[in-house]
Amino acid sequence: MAAALAKNIGGEVGESIDAQKAKVAELLRKLQDVIDDPKSTSEQKKAAQAELKEAIAELKKSCNDHLAAKVVGTYVDITGPIMELQAAALAPLAPAEKSEKFNTKAADFSLHAEQLCRVAEVATDVGCDEDPKRHENLKLSIEALRDATPMVVYSAKTLSLNPDSESAKENFDLVKEQWVTEAVRLRTDVDKCVKPTDFMVESEKKVKEEGDAAMALMKTSPKEAVVKVAMVQKITNRVLEVTDAELENVGDCEYRVKLVDHRANLQQAIKNAGQATNDHIRGQAKDPEGFNKSITEVHMNINRIKDEMVGFYLPLPPLPDELPPPIPEEDEEEKPPARPPGPVDSDDEDEPFDASAPAPDPVEAPIEHAAFKLRQETAKYIEEDNDMITAARKIAQKFQQMAKYTKGRRELLELGSTEEKSEFSSMTDMIKTCKEIIALTKNIQKHASMISKNCPDKRLVMSLANSMEPIGMLSQQLNIIASVKASATGKYNEEAEVEADEMLTINAQNLMKSVRDTVRASEACSVKMMSNPNANLQFKRRR
Repeated sequence: MAAALAKNIGGEVGESIDAQKAKVAELLRKLQDVIDDPKSTSEQKKAAQAELKEAIAELKKSCNDHLAAKVVGTYVDITGPIMELQAAALAPLAPAEKSEKFNTKAADFSLHAEQLCRVAEVATDVGCDEDPKRHENLKLSIEALRDATPMVVYSAKTLSLNPDSESAKENFDLVKEQWVTEAVRLRTDVDKCVKPTDFMVESEKKVKEEGDAAMALMKTSPKEAVVKVAMVQKITNRVLEVTDAELENVGDCEYRVKLVDHRANLQQAIKNAGQATNDHIRGQAKDPEGFNKSITEVHMNINRIKDEMVGFYLPLPPLPDELPPPIPEEDEEEKPPARPPGPVDSDDEDEPFDASAPAPDPVEAPIEHAAFKLRQETAKYIEEDNDMITAARKIAQKFQQMAKYTKGRRELLELGSTEEKSEFSSMTDMIKTCKEIIALTKNIQKHASMISKNCPDKRLVMSLANSMEPIGMLSQQLNIIASVKASATGKYNEEAEVEADEMLTINAQNLMKSVRDTVRASEACSVKMMSNPNANLQFKRRR
């Protein structure tokens, strides 16, 4: 990700990203040394992990910021160069002069198309790391645009040599339309890889820069000022496009209402800026400061949209270290002493879990590895007041028990023993545990569905739906696998045992990964919820 961005950007920005990348690599080596050192304490491991996590977050932010800047600058006008190429092909000039101008515009157009593709390639590395489908769509769009570019240049050359030929004109128009369609599709795919907040931040900076330059040049070089105003208009049109995409993404809420209002104000402001520019150039301006005011108004409205988006996507503030004790009720009646707690299931015990410990080997112990990863995810949150985290933690623990039982049972049966000794007393207990896991997954699905119904962000809701979708099918598979293993009770068939264990392993890995993804997506959706109707779904991260 960072290497691709540094390579395509270059300069001081590329060097900065390279330096951050080297820092991450160094901290990764440092963490590995701490883990390998038997004398290192858990505090040292946690400190090294925190330092690495912070460096990775900084690197990712830099990559996202610079990708947004490249997208704002490169995709601000995707059709301008092809229109200039067409104008050069039809220009009524002398052959030598026309050829020189055409070659210049053809080179500019080819360079522009290649820049679009290169920025898109960076987007595939930076913005598509968790979406393989989006990554594949971008690759196809890049390939299609690269294939269409030489066809445009060739047909434009033919048109340049035969400007009066109707067939040459029709052919160029057809090829141009195809190229523009591919370029728009590529831009749409690239926009999906850039956070709308990052895009707005960079667009606001660019409009401020171009607007200040336009106001300064209007006094000395009006023609150059008009060019700057045109750039402000192009960037504003892109801001309106991204705002429209954001409006399609969110449901009915106060955020949407404000965004609609700001968008209407920006559209009117850019219209006023164009009129003020024309009036100033013609000397018909009623207010000498009217031009400057109109440009400033455009910038202010873009800034309002940016602030609205940034505020909407801002993470919740961290909880205080210590919560105040509950206020005791007055005249509280004396209650009889509580009963002593009954026996607790093994998966309900507050057993110690070290999230910084090395994970089990994914080859030698695949189920234990997947369970450890799920436990790591649930350990990030305070389990109190969150039934989803409790259910996910229990799923991991029950799969750990099943893995121990399955491994021990096969070893005993291979030795010819009929006695089963493990955390389960019999195969019946294992089947019971499978059914308990299925019940826990249904609990997770129920809570995730509730969260999705109350989240106004359609992108996050879709991500949660995609994460949650496999859980139902995998739960059914687990039920079938348990039945298959139950049918083999009291018998030993090596081939059948191996096949059943392989099915259980694959199912456990996929199910726990889907649960882990659902927990992450649920937290993201919960941040955007206008209200939480369930008090037992509070995502509070541990410090």
